[in-house]
Amino acid sequence: MFQLILGFLVIIAGIVLGVWLGVWVCFVGGIVDVITSFQNFDIDTFPALQFAWGLAKMAISAFVGWGSFLICTVFGGSLIATSNALD
Repeated sequence: MFQLILGFLVIIAGIVLGVWLGVWVCFVGGIVDVITSFQNFDIDTFPALQFAWGLAKMAISAFVGWGSFLICTVFGGSLIATSNALD
């Protein structure tokens, strides 16, 4: 029974982690990095690394979100599948 509950909790945590990493950390964080790089714009120095890092974070945000979701879902599903409470 404990494995069944833990499996469902891991799947729910995977949903929350996937949304948080994919949307908030990568996508919104990338937008904030790009905007900040333009706010710090100067004729002599342009923070190109910050701009590129923001674009890269936005580009991989879907992969990071889905990847973390799938890892937690596979782990939680295996806990549910091996529990004896379904018998």
